Amino acid sequence: MPLIAPLDAHRLAADAGRTRPMPARTAGLREPGRLHLAAPLHALADVPAYRSAAMDGYAVRGPGPWQVRGAARPGSPYTGTALEPGDAVRIATGAVVPPGADRVVPWERTGTGPDGTIFPAMEPENRLHIREPGETHRRGALLASAGAELSPALRSLAAWTGHDQVQVRVQPRVAVIVTGSELDTAGAPAAGRVRDALGPLLSVLVPELGGQVVSEDYVPDDPGALGEALRARAADADVVVTTGMASHGEADHLRGVLADLGGQVLVPGVDIRPGKPQLLAALRGQPVLAGSGRGPLLVGLPGNPGAAMAACALLLAPVLAGMVGSARCRWVRLMPEEDRAFAGRAGRRWQLVSAGRNSSDEAPDSPAGAALADGLIGTQLEYRGWPLDGDELVLIPPRDAPGMPCLRWIR
Repeated sequence: MPLIAPLDAHRLAADAGRTRPMPARTAGLREPGRLHLAAPLHALADVPAYRSAAMDGYAVRGPGPWQVRGAARPGSPYTGTALEPGDAVRIATGAVVPPGADRVVPWERTGTGPDGTIFPAMEPENRLHIREPGETHRRGALLASAGAELSPALRSLAAWTGHDQVQVRVQPRVAVIVTGSELDTAGAPAAGRVRDALGPLLSVLVPELGGQVVSEDYVPDDPGALGEALRARAADADVVVTTGMASHGEADHLRGVLADLGGQVLVPGVDIRPGKPQLLAALRGQPVLAGSGRGPLLVGLPGNPGAAMAACALLLAPVLAGMVGSARCRWVRLMPEEDRAFAGRAGRRWQLVSAGRNSSDEAPDSPAGAALADGLIGTQLEYRGWPLDGDELVLIPPRDAPGMPCLRWIR
């Protein structure tokens, strides 16, 4: 089967996720995790809910001078009669503006006479320094659309406008199956052994992408063991992620096992370096927690950490985003100077490289150190496992695609 271009693979993965929408549930605003709205979010109350002071100073009536009649603070409003011309009330930012006041004069624009009278010390401003009810948000105003991430800022805004709980999508349940007879899961590997690097990666990356890891299995390079694990985990997961066995070698059993299980391959491979032997498939005849009537999806990652990270960006991230209705996982154009710098590395095939700064001021002690110190990690370093040090990924088109821009991945 032909290889799929990276952006086409990304689109196919997002489409597959969208056909398996997760059900809605209620979540409190303090509930941790990367959650996404299941319905549009509207303000339940006006913000502010009352006429409030936008500055510390005096709430006054008339042009001045003014006699101070009392004070108003947040939670402790002025309780006297309505202000008459020549009256003032000391007021703090956010406090209720007393009835009768026509503006707030900041402290720094006033002076105090010997008798305690307040007078304007500068030319009057056009600004009233009063926030009217609903000036920031009107009751019923749209705060965020369905699919928006319930970010810290949005949680704060929801609370500010009267919400205690919101409707979110259930996080897709992800079953991780790590394959390889040679893998060790703890300590330094012995001769002929390899330490597993992808289990730890996925245990953190999946929640960052909006999913929840519900199981993690290690299976040897055996088609029977792989098939048994797939059948078991597909029964209680929305997405199954496998590592390794995704290529076409003698020990790469994933494609054959998928055929035996009646799976439908949606993305057979991606024309990219690293990460060509990645795949996306739909598993058939299995229960689906999402309630869409469709089987769970399988994302097959290569066994190399750099290639696996590429597959997570191109297939796993859009699958999970599609299932919760999110548009956050996307590709954006670089600034022109960045685009020119990365385009100079173009080769025969699409490339995905890490463009993030290393967290340390000193480069790691490795052949990749000089490139890491410069903050740019090239394609060859991806094969050595270095992309995990980068905060951002950049997709570089091949030389024979003139006019195609380099793109940055936004998680």
